[in-house]
Amino acid sequence: MRAKPGIPCHSSLQAEVKTARAIARAVLRFALLETYYTFMRKPAFKFLIAASVLACGDDPVCIIQPCPFPVAILMSVHTTSSQSGIAGAYVRVAGMGEIPCASGSAPQCLVSGLAATYQLDIGAPGFQTVHRTVEVTGQGTYGCGTCPSVDTQQLDIVLVPVT
Repeated sequence: MRAKPGIPCHSSLQAEVKTARAIARAVLRFALLETYYTFMRKPAFKFLIAASVLACGDDPVCIIQPCPFPVAILMSVHTTSSQSGIAGAYVRVAGMGEIPCASGSAPQCLVSGLAATYQLDIGAPGFQTVHRTVEVTGQGTYGCGTCPSVDTQQLDIVLVPVT
């Protein structure tokens, strides 16, 4: 049985272990009541053996590895006259809140997330706010041995001073 999205892998393993234990208890009780030779000819024994083998499955134990959170959008925010950063620049992402941008010689705003459509408002004190809709594509989900990946979108945002 494969792990389902949103359900920890160990829960399916626990269910299989619980089933195997129940089958083992039933086999033991049955064996204590019957002699070995009579027991071998019973169809119930053959069924219990087959069920216990099928309950094991072929899945290895699931260990969820730590995954870095993907960078969905990487932005450069500057003015028309300068490529240097704007003090107090921010990105407001719908549903996530406000994210401050790094300023300096290489100003960048970073939005982490998975594949989705993002509604962004980029601004700074004394500048007009710019709205952008960005579609980020990607694949995969968090799971047993897998990490999601996204196609990071890069934007160049020019802010205009409020007049």
